[in-house]
Amino acid sequence: MGLIARTKFGSTGDVERYPDDSFDRYWQPFPDRKHAVSSTHNVTSADFWNLPPPDVFNTALVAEQNSPLVLQWPPISLQNGSYYVSLYFADTLANSSRTLDVNINDYQFYEGTVTSAGLSVFATQWILSGLTRVILTSKSVLPPLINAGEVFGIFPIGRLTITRDALAMESMKRSLQNIPDDWIGDPCMPHGYAWTGVTCDEGQNIRVISLNFSSMGISGSLSPDIANLTALTDISFANNSLSGTIPDFINLGKLQRLHLNDNKLNGTIAQTLGTIQPLRELPPGCPFRQHVDRRTDCSVASSRSSIANGVGGGWLLCAVQIFSVVFCSRGALLDWRSGCSGKCGSSGGHGGSYLEAEAAPWP
Repeated sequence: MGLIARTKFGSTGDVERYPDDSFDRYWQPFPDRKHAVSSTHNVTSADFWNLPPPDVFNTALVAEQNSPLVLQWPPISLQNGSYYVSLYFADTLANSSRTLDVNINDYQFYEGTVTSAGLSVFATQWILSGLTRVILTSKSVLPPLINAGEVFGIFPIGRLTITRDALAMESMKRSLQNIPDDWIGDPCMPHGYAWTGVTCDEGQNIRVISLNFSSMGISGSLSPDIANLTALTDISFANNSLSGTIPDFINLGKLQRLHLNDNKLNGTIAQTLGTIQPLRELPPGCPFRQHVDRRTDCSVASSRSSIANGVGGGWLLCAVQIFSVVFCSRGALLDWRSGCSGKCGSSGGHGGSYLEAEAAPWP
């Protein structure tokens, strides 16, 4: 059984986890300003067999009077199969109750009364497929509400992502904010349910081979444990809000593409990056610059840089003292785009290639 979604409806804050949840389960927020309400009365979680944290009952989505509450949840499309579904309810008014009807994809899931003491309703084998629609309608004066929900996929016991990669992904998840809702459980399995942005190789050993998180609104920092994902060929965190230092990628011997541009990273890239033989693609210009004044010029730290094995390149130093490697083939023309221009050419007696570049005014 694998977790698909664990949600705290009506919450607009961060993911709820330990110490609020003593089992360190991740309860993802589900904001909806139109229907969100909060409550201050306490629900005793000890009355529930799986001990949900009391705080999940402090927010809820409540329908408008005389209207149903319609949710698309979980927020991802599901493969056709059998699922464990658990929904949590608690009346937000002290010493109050309301009667409601709950339908999932037009099949009745529950009809009954919800009190301020709280209620958990679950089905151990509920068939779902594609996008799921939950509809709550009122059977009393007060409108329907919902506080939290969990969905687990029921899958045959099978293979898992190798421990090294799974631990590295968990470490990376802890160092990032605004991550996708489905970053829960095994990062690669079951088949078809890899985390958003993660591509895996399901060969003899299940490995993470690609991370594509471009333009996903992610913030936080890059965990150095990303270097333990030794099967990676592609990394892209472009156009996010990452800060902090840049890890050493020397252990990623299969890495072909690295894109970290348009973030707030600082520090230097280890020169060992240039020893990764398959690496061929990095963003041009000054991809790791901070938000500096656009009038700042780029300057070339070294006008000539010999690169082993006949691969041309050079180290470009930006005004914020952050390095970027730029690779090009012999004779290729570089477009710095950030305001620097340059070209690759023969280094003559060195037998390799070198980079010639000159600073240009920032546009």
